[in-house]
Formats: sequence, C-alpha cells, structure tokens
Amino acid sequence: HWAGIGPAHRSYWWLPLVKKTPKHRRSPFDVQRDQLLDANNGVSMSRHDPEMPLPLESGILNLHGWHLDTQTDSPDRIEAHATYPANHICPSCGLIDECHRFGTKETRYADLPVHAKPVTIVTQRQRLRCKACSYTFWSPLPHMDDQHRMTLRLLNHVRERAIHEPFTHVADRMGIDERTVRRLFAEYVEE
Repeated sequence: HWAGIGPAHRSYWWLPLVKKTPKHRRSPFDVQRDQLLDANNGVSMSRHDPEMPLPLESGILNLHGWHLDTQTDSPDRIEAHATYPANHICPSCGLIDECHRFGTKETRYADLPVHAKPVTIVTQRQRLRCKACSYTFWSPLPHMDDQHRMTLRLLNHVRERAIHEPFTHVADRMGIDERTVRRLFAEYVEE
C-alpha cells in the first residue's frame, strides 16, 4: 500500500469530481443542478427518479391557465400532455361564442428542460369556425410560439444562452436542433 491510501480512504476518491458553478456564471440549468446536488449531499443524480414527485405544484408546466392531463417520464425525455381552454372569440369579426368546433390536431411544443431532460408539451389544438362570417381559425395558445413550436420561455432562454455559449452546447442542453438555435439567434440579432 501507498502511504495513506488504505481501505479506509478508498471510498472518498470521488468527492472532488462534482462541483458547483460559481454564482456569477449560473444559468437556470446550473441552479437546478446545484439544488439536486444539495438535496443529495453532493452526490450527482444522473436521472430523475420517476417515483419522486416533481418540485412544481402544477407539474412541470407552471403555465397559467394550462391543465396537465398526463406526464410520461422516460430516461431521456419528459412528455407532458396538457390542455388549454379554447378561446371562442372570432379574430375576423370579433363575435363571442358564435364559433363551433371544426376539428383538432395534435401539436408538440418544446419547453425548458426539467432535471436535465428535454420537455415536450403535447396538446390537442382546437380548430374553430365562426357561424357569422365562416372564418376558420386555430384556437390561440398563450405562452407558445407557433412559428418555432416551443414555449416563449424556452425561446427567450435559448436566445440569451446563445450569446454566451456555443450553439451546440445550447442545443444539447435544451434538447433541440442546432439549426434551431442558429435561427433563433439570427432573429434575435436582427431585432
């Protein structure tokens, strides 16, 4: 044996491997990881335990007005099936409650990661038709960006992180494609 490295010292070799990020360089991802480290006495959790409840009261959504129907937690992704009440105001003529249902379609939106896993919000989007002017439209969904198929909070977070980190790192952390990060950053610069 080397001096000082006996059986009593073997179990502590891994302690310096997991460190917290300095406070002045912390992102929401770092804060979440540090909270997990504190909760587990410095031991890193590679995956969220599906039996352990998630920290937010409204599930993983935390979006006003949305209702979380079901949540599927796999080792590499979280999928939340959610609904938002349909808005029955015609955008063309402005009449209230003169619209009837005209079909649905399943739409997927990317959201901020939870426990270092990408989140997908799946919703049945309601198509409506106005009885007065025959205008057909999709019910608007607040907190969502239809052009990029992601939540507005993810869109803003990606734009802010892309300034400080390489696009590939941001894409890997958020569970989206690198080209999407490039496109969001280019739009942000043009604004």
